[in-house]
Amino acid sequence: MLGIVHSAAGAWASRAAATRRQAILLGVLSHVLVDFIGHEEPFNKHGPRLAVLLPDFALTATAIVWLGARWGWLSPELLGSIASILPDAEHFLSLGRGSRKKFFPSHRLVSLLHSRTPLKLSVKTQFLLGLLLLLLLEPGN
Repeated sequence: MLGIVHSAAGAWASRAAATRRQAILLGVLSHVLVDFIGHEEPFNKHGPRLAVLLPDFALTATAIVWLGARWGWLSPELLGSIASILPDAEHFLSLGRGSRKKFFPSHRLVSLLHSRTPLKLSVKTQFLLGLLLLLLLEPGN
């Protein structure tokens, strides 16, 4: 799943947090839940798809700065958003090592999660979903 979707979902999930620690935990849990939705990956068998990853990185970084400016730099929304994208760092760390073994639980279960669900979100749909979730994340909503 794209970082923008994980980021937005983590921000939404962390709204329920009473503490910063809970916000981080809810953000990571949101990563697992979002990975259960069938989706097109920003990687293929040859490696990263830069035409997808670079805009996703730019949009996700912009969203994080926007969340910090809008909600506060230590707000549950921002902490959950950041925590929700951290598990995907292992995709990039494994590229340099040549290892494809994943450690995060929802990444190890790729065959159960991504390929067996009837709904498959395209990359375009993921971008739109992430933006929509962020735009709906306004105070009072």
